[in-house]
Amino acid sequence: MQEAPGTMKRRWKAIWLLVLALKAFGLKEGDPVVSVGLRCLCLLPSWVMNCSWSAPDVNATYVLVYRSLRLHPDEIRNATGRPGQNWIAVARSNLTLGDDYSAWLEVLHAPGVEASEKLNFSLDDIGKPPAPELDPVAVSSSGAMVRWKNPSWSEELTHHSVVCQLRYKASKDAVWTQLEVDHVSQEGHELEDLEPFTWYEVEARCVLEDGQGFWSEWSSPQTFRTPEAAPLGQVDVWREVHHSENSGRTCHLLWKALDREAARGDILNYTVVFWDRHLPGPREVRVRTAQSLGLSVTWTFSPSPGGVQPEQFVVEWREEISGELLGWIPQPVESRSTLLRGGFRPKEPYLVSVYAAYAQGSSSSVPVRAYVQEG
Repeated sequence: MQEAPGTMKRRWKAIWLLVLALKAFGLKEGDPVVSVGLRCLCLLPSWVMNCSWSAPDVNATYVLVYRSLRLHPDEIRNATGRPGQNWIAVARSNLTLGDDYSAWLEVLHAPGVEASEKLNFSLDDIGKPPAPELDPVAVSSSGAMVRWKNPSWSEELTHHSVVCQLRYKASKDAVWTQLEVDHVSQEGHELEDLEPFTWYEVEARCVLEDGQGFWSEWSSPQTFRTPEAAPLGQVDVWREVHHSENSGRTCHLLWKALDREAARGDILNYTVVFWDRHLPGPREVRVRTAQSLGLSVTWTFSPSPGGVQPEQFVVEWREEISGELLGWIPQPVESRSTLLRGGFRPKEPYLVSVYAAYAQGSSSSVPVRAYVQEG
């Protein structure tokens, strides 16, 4: 609800009377001291001093009081903040570079006046440069080159140079990797050891080269994606063999898509190589119900003397009536048993086969009919 014009006028009259009283008499020893989190910094390269404090009392008036400690110690200046505002800017024309200052807040309430603790500082020690601007990131197979500039910065006018930090992260991550000034090439820095085919974000911030003052804000981020790389690992592949009176024996090849970390890019196509070769396969395959767990499968294997050893066994299962392939599971070459879990319906016949998989091909056992529960 807005104040009536008369009430607002009386309030401002009371505030100005307090301000005049402060100018005339100032605060005295023993007056109340209040903690407001006063913080002053100089925005570079303009050297405008900005002093801010914690959330203000909307019913109070805040007056920033400051004075020179070396060049003009007897001259006290002040600036009054707007209602509800928690900062005051002091123009460069009211400050002297190289000078030391003391500053504090005087909080004017209707009952009286409180003052904050004093800040003593040199203007050279509270400089805050503007945030840099990042150029588009140049991505190559070896890394990502990050460059930045600060169009509003001039070392000739400020007599200061700046150094910068970088931080970067994969866009899906929450934690940044931060590179300190000592590990950042200030002409442009190349990020290395990045994951392929991954979106990244990078930001920069700067501080005066002598380390005095405040860090700038972080720059607006630049996003980029690293190049693709060769896939990792092997494709989990299997095949279906079909027998038909019309077309004879056919082979249907199947594989499982690689996950994003293993694919490391967009898989555009596959090359299939095949040939014929007679190889020994598993024998004496037995399938039993494993209570409520599924189907237990065992087999034996006798390699041919001096022959090629298989790399692994593969157990597949399918519905007998529809012929639909339900799944396959690889097993180490030392294994002679496995458990097929879940998804089996009672009174439904299934066919289970065991294959010996070689680098040159594979050889199958005779399919075995199995039920989890017969009808």
